[in-house]
Amino acid sequence: AEFVDQLFNLPPNAGGMSVPFTRIIAQMLQAIFDGFAPFEMVYWQPTTGPLKGKWTLKKLNYLPASTVRFLVTSDGSFDGFRQITQKPGGQQVDVKISRDACVYYAAQEEENRFYGLSYFQAAYYHFDKKVKLYYLMHLAAQRSAVGTRVGTVPEDHSTDELSAFRQ
Repeated sequence: AEFVDQLFNLPPNAGGMSVPFTRIIAQMLQAIFDGFAPFEMVYWQPTTGPLKGKWTLKKLNYLPASTVRFLVTSDGSFDGFRQITQKPGGQQVDVKISRDACVYYAAQEEENRFYGLSYFQAAYYHFDKKVKLYYLMHLAAQRSAVGTRVGTVPEDHSTDELSAFRQ
């Protein structure tokens, strides 16, 4: 317990992780929106502090969920990630991260294996309807303010009169 506490809470210059534990928790909460939050585990051996000489986590590197696909073995168990992303220059990067170097958290994984399910999916339907109703309400207010043009054509109109009316 002391080792884990030091790992998560010591500053990097004393052998702790370079990413604060509070940020890791915040990134894990991305699973509420995306369904899952993938991380790559980066290890190191600190040269100073109480963890000196021990293999520890340098950081849990958050990977944006939109760039990650799960890899599975032939029996369907977790086998790591495949991340496809781009470097700042636009060059595409395709990386396989082995299961020994990664971890993930999934929200409602019982609904969708590995990928989870966003807690906001159920609310989205109602949000979408609300936005459409707002649009219709604004459209109705606009039509009420401006009014609608009403035109009539005499019953004994000619083709030319009808064409002129339509224009």
